Amino acid sequence: MALVIALVLIGALALTMMVLAYLQRIPSPEDVAVSYETAWDRLDAEALWVLSGRELRDGLDRRAFIAATRAAHDGHHGRSHVARIVIEDSASNAEDAIVRTRVEPVDSAPIRNEIRLRYRNSRWEVVQYSLAKSASST
Repeated sequence: MALVIALVLIGALALTMMVLAYLQRIPSPEDVAVSYETAWDRLDAEALWVLSGRELRDGLDRRAFIAATRAAHDGHHGRSHVARIVIEDSASNAEDAIVRTRVEPVDSAPIRNEIRLRYRNSRWEVVQYSLAKSASST
């Protein structure tokens, strides 16, 4: 009888762990793109490090990347200049994604960006960030 109870408890524990793993949602490429745009808006160097793949880290370690980012944008850390970030388009497969965003600053014209992501280490990483090509130039 004790063996049956132990097996039932182990089964219940295994089922609970599977449900919790399923519910722990991995952020989508769109979620990561908006987070990346937000980090740039606020010049949050720590967040940029976490969201960036090695392609965007300029060969720097975490400490050097954060210091260089802060030095390049001295005095702007934490200030928001964006009213809204909109996902205009996205496409993805199991390994790669492209997300096009429209960043709407408070006091200037919208900016369209193209964010390329790669799925690595169980998460999406930004591997390229550039201005999106306009519809008239394609």
